[in-house]
Formats: sequence, C-alpha cells, structure tokens
Amino acid sequence: MIIDGVRAKGDAIVPLHELIGRPGRTSCPPFQTNERWAARLDWMGFAIWDLAGIPSFGSSFSGDLLMTGRMLFVGAFAIFDRFRQKTPRTPEELESYKPASQC
Repeated sequence: MIIDGVRAKGDAIVPLHELIGRPGRTSCPPFQTNERWAARLDWMGFAIWDLAGIPSFGSSFSGDLLMTGRMLFVGAFAIFDRFRQKTPRTPEELESYKPASQC
C-alpha cells in the first residue's frame, strides 16, 4: 500500500546505488513555499532541542563526578577508620578498653 501510494503521487522508488553521487536537486524536488517554512521551523525546533541538551548533559556529568568523588572520599576514610588503632577517650571507654593484642 505504501509503494502504491508513493507511485500514485508520481514519485519513483529507485535503489540506493542510483542516488549515490547525484546532486541533491536531481534526487529531491525543491520545496514549495509552505514546505520551506515548515522545514525551517523543524530545523529551528531541533536546533533548540539540541542546545537545550547541552546544559542537561553538563549537569548530569558534573553530578556523576561529584557522587563518584564523594564515594571515594567516604570509602577511603571508612577504610582508614577500620584499620586505625582506636584509643579510649572517656573514662567509661578506658574501663572496657582492650588493646588489639589482647583480643
């Protein structure tokens, strides 16, 4: 049905190798006035969409960098805290304190 509709409009379906190397004007008819404005509006819409994606990508990328940095920072200090020698700080802790060699 699609092929019949294209042929009914007077267009021809040709293989790709016949279109390669031909100038654009011979393979595509020129735009009519109302189509030209629609094409410009489409171009402007896609350009705005493309430009709007740049700040979105930048904020996502910087957020990923910050989260990764936080994870490394907290992880490094967690490992440091795990392996450091803990000393008592209050009298209650001093009573229950056993050095690592006595555990």
